[in-house]
Amino acid sequence: AEQGLAPNLWDFFTDLIRLGTREESFFFLKVMAGEQLVGVATVARVEQYNPYRALGSQWRRFRFLEKMLRLSRLFGRNVMYCAMSEILCANLDGPVFCVDVAWREPVKTAVAKYLRTKRDAAYVVVMDASEDSDTYQAAGFTAFPYCSSTWIDAGSYRSIDEYLARHSRTRKKLARFQRRQEVRVEVLLGTLEEGDKPALRKCLASSADNTRSVIPFQGFFDAHILDTEAYRAESYLHILVRMNGILVGFTTFKRCGRSLGAILGGFDRAYTYDNPIYDLVMVTALDHALANGYDRVYFGILNNFTKARLTDGYGPLGFYFYSKFWLYRMLQRRLHFVWTPHELHQLERRALAEKAPDGKTPA
Repeated sequence: AEQGLAPNLWDFFTDLIRLGTREESFFFLKVMAGEQLVGVATVARVEQYNPYRALGSQWRRFRFLEKMLRLSRLFGRNVMYCAMSEILCANLDGPVFCVDVAWREPVKTAVAKYLRTKRDAAYVVVMDASEDSDTYQAAGFTAFPYCSSTWIDAGSYRSIDEYLARHSRTRKKLARFQRRQEVRVEVLLGTLEEGDKPALRKCLASSADNTRSVIPFQGFFDAHILDTEAYRAESYLHILVRMNGILVGFTTFKRCGRSLGAILGGFDRAYTYDNPIYDLVMVTALDHALANGYDRVYFGILNNFTKARLTDGYGPLGFYFYSKFWLYRMLQRRLHFVWTPHELHQLERRALAEKAPDGKTPA
């Protein structure tokens, strides 16, 4: 309520629980003080997790590492428990919610300690606010630098023209792009056409193959994401981009109170290599927010340079890690530079350094 979010924040996660499988499942973790509910966390559980997914993108090019890292299953089922804001909470807030700010530390401590006690937990990962670092470390987790969650404050702009005046390079890129070929942008609510589903899957697969940050439950999303309520309920907004009639990219947003939260999207890399398709989606989302009274548009973690250029709000996150295996804890510490959190942290530092001091993107 303090952030203007509506109770439907959890609708998408509830749908994931319904669709979950034995291998990839989802659950709410409730924190009680006596009979009072004081906090709740959104958690994913993945069996037979392969740490290859957590390697930085440059290391994932060596596919032999995938087979080699499967040997980690010799220790057991290699179960991961993961609490993250990305996707699970529609990128609108962190993975652990409290009824009052006074409960923040005890609730997050309780969540962290409970996940540590899971006997099958080869990995426990929490991606939460960097200001909670001391809390998670006191609960036995190791803290690693990560990237930030991102958003655009729609309330600080009177029009899309005012926003584009601050991002003149993007305005020029979009104008050139739309002159070169036929480009059509569609803003749709609720159910999408069945005929678009193959193209949507192709865009999702292309993004998954090329992303810097592979989600732990990627297999579940590949199989089930288009079956979730995000593609049949009016509380979701879809922005689709077509080039010469071909669907080449999209992003799906959760409509929650006075906020829009980007849950997921996909872009066909055969078309995005030299076309500002993601720029167009972000500008369109802001334009829609301005026209419909939304205060803020969330875009998830800072995992690409376009997002860094075009957003104006950043919530620093930490990557908190625990394993019941001493070897895994040691490898995470000693080889921190090969894992995704390090890559994303370094990318954010470079990307934000490119911004001019006044917040405008360089010419």
